[in-house]
Amino acid sequence: MNPLKKLFLQESPCIRMYKEARALKNAGHRVTLCYAGKPLEEHYPSIDLSIFEKVIPITLPIAQLRQYESQATLNVFRYIWDLAENFDLLHCHNEPDIFSTIALASHRPVIHDTHDFLSFRGRNSKFFEAMATRGASGRIYVSQVELNGAKQLYGISDKNVVLLPNYMNRDLVPKVRLKKLSEESGIPHLVAPGKLSSTPDHVYFFLPGITYLVNKGIHVHLYPYRNQPIEPYKELARKSGFLHIHEQKPQVEFLQELTQYDIGFTPWHTPPEKRNDPKTHGHLSNRLMEMVGVGLPVISTNSYASAEFIRTHDAGCIVSNGDGLIKAIEKLMGTRITPKNVYMEDNIQQVISLYHTVLNHSS
Repeated sequence: MNPLKKLFLQESPCIRMYKEARALKNAGHRVTLCYAGKPLEEHYPSIDLSIFEKVIPITLPIAQLRQYESQATLNVFRYIWDLAENFDLLHCHNEPDIFSTIALASHRPVIHDTHDFLSFRGRNSKFFEAMATRGASGRIYVSQVELNGAKQLYGISDKNVVLLPNYMNRDLVPKVRLKKLSEESGIPHLVAPGKLSSTPDHVYFFLPGITYLVNKGIHVHLYPYRNQPIEPYKELARKSGFLHIHEQKPQVEFLQELTQYDIGFTPWHTPPEKRNDPKTHGHLSNRLMEMVGVGLPVISTNSYASAEFIRTHDAGCIVSNGDGLIKAIEKLMGTRITPKNVYMEDNIQQVISLYHTVLNHSS
């Protein structure tokens, strides 16, 4: 069979979609991207758009796209349906599933790829999520937690379902590794990149764990996303020479910079009232995959999806308190992990197999 022509369709493109497209290109497949919102390269300046055969922006603002009965929006929907005729299938990446739902009216099979299960967030997008989930010919989920949520809410089965975490691409593993910052002093340097919150009941409220570490004389490096209100962390950094807050960097530069640290840290915060909250436990972040992908062992708290990944790949330690955290650091210092099957290229074949399955069923 000739390499499949796939249309990746998404409102507001994200890095997970790019990772899948890059792995497909590396496997000889052709991918065209059609998206709304800000260009991918504005979110991620080092992105290589040449992996796409073509990039088609939808210029109508996202806010106007949600005025579903406006003529301008209907024109966009018609454009997508006509565009779909040139492809073997549509691979739709969610948030908030508007395009995924519109794609169901095309004459092509639809893969619904769930990056973030919106029902866990309590957003008013469940209609589109439900239609896209039930109507798709195949489905992809980041974690078992999200798949279980879709089963419970929407009654889907395991048929034509793929679990695909946010793996990084193997060809982005740094060729040159930096000298460890701890080599001269012997003091551990942990890195905790990604989202932060200053709200105590939020899953990204990492302040207590970070405060504990810096008070113990352990260096912690943060790479918060832009424009986040993180004043409590900045205040702690001003008081302590052990907390370092860095600017976001282009992906290739960031991945190389990770190699100078000893251990990755994903201290998910689970307040007592959210002990059984699926949203809290469904997180399997891009940053976790990148830290493991460049060879860092990772310490995590017991968030189900992250903890299961770390245990399955023997990629670090799961801790529940401060004493456990210190013991984990002592255990992991000086180690470099070489886990298997943690790159998108190792797992993209199951997506390709899903494509062929749904195409054979629809023919």
